[in-house]
Amino acid sequence: MNKTKPTPHDAFLKLLLDNPRSARDFFQRLLPKGLVKQLDLDSLAPESTSFVSPSLKTTFSDAVFSVRMKGGEGHTALVSILLEHKSHPDKWAAVQLLAYLAEGYRRQVKNLRKQKKVGTPQPLILKPIIPFLFYQGGKPWAFPRLRRLFGAAHNPLLRYVPDFETVFISLYEMDDAKIARIGVAWLRAALLTQKYSHDPEALFKRLAPILQAMHHAMDGNFSLSFFIYISRSLDLEPEDFKKLVEALPPDSNPQTMDTLYDKLMAKGRKEGLEIGLEQGLEKGREQGLEQGLEQGLEQGLEKGLEQGLEKGLEQGLEKGLEKGRKQGSEQAKKEAVLSGLRLGIPVQTLSLMTGFSEEKVRQIFQEDQTAAG
Repeated sequence: MNKTKPTPHDAFLKLLLDNPRSARDFFQRLLPKGLVKQLDLDSLAPESTSFVSPSLKTTFSDAVFSVRMKGGEGHTALVSILLEHKSHPDKWAAVQLLAYLAEGYRRQVKNLRKQKKVGTPQPLILKPIIPFLFYQGGKPWAFPRLRRLFGAAHNPLLRYVPDFETVFISLYEMDDAKIARIGVAWLRAALLTQKYSHDPEALFKRLAPILQAMHHAMDGNFSLSFFIYISRSLDLEPEDFKKLVEALPPDSNPQTMDTLYDKLMAKGRKEGLEIGLEQGLEKGREQGLEQGLEQGLEQGLEKGLEQGLEKGLEQGLEKGLEKGRKQGSEQAKKEAVLSGLRLGIPVQTLSLMTGFSEEKVRQIFQEDQTAAG
């Protein structure tokens, strides 16, 4: 099995699922209807755990949610969404999922044994894990169940082979018309963007309906992440992306992007945020990129905070980070991560901005804390 790294697509989807309402809408529309009827999705709650073993970290990342069963006398199940890092078909994915589920149940048993030792009054029973494989690749994939990986001669022995259902969603196979019928606007925009993120030309052709859908039910943090994700998928700088949007026909060019861009960049520039970043970058070139980028970011971010420009702050960070990236300095990205963490910017957003995995972002922070301590 080839080893690969997590992708920006994974970071974007995880950021989406961090919002409880977004997570509920996501599962409501994408889980099989028969399964939805059995689950109380209003009780959906994220679990601070992962069932990805070290051997599977290069294959999957996951987000685990607990959910009560309807009429289940308070019993709960776990819905685990798995993001496949390779973003291309993998014949042996069912074997990897089997290992994932085994690890999930093994950890449950370990926790139940601890509860038994402290005399917990709750019944010591396992929670079913519903595996939900979300495939974001740009090639067709008919996901095979485990028993289909054996030859016909093995049929008499298949009773000894584990078998389990997997919820499998392939964005590649999801028809645009089906996506258009989804009643949640931001989810339509997210699915269309992810579906065509591997094909910038096709994504551009669908930019108008994506931006129109993006206009609805978007909070500031998610709008910023969406803005960055689309820009990166089209391989464009934010300024070029804005020009591209402005070139769309008036009836398909919503004011959303102008408003978003103004809040994230133009207003911050008026208040000196971009000036601070430019000064920091110039000083960095003269005295060393590492020190200059950090000072530029801190000057710009501090001024943005003083003016209450939270959104300008985040765009300023992205702007400085992009320029730092052009200088070819990984150290500059690390300093940007540390500055962002000190200012409370979520790990997922920093991962999306820098291209670092979430694990790498946390590692940078831990190394900095160790060096300081």
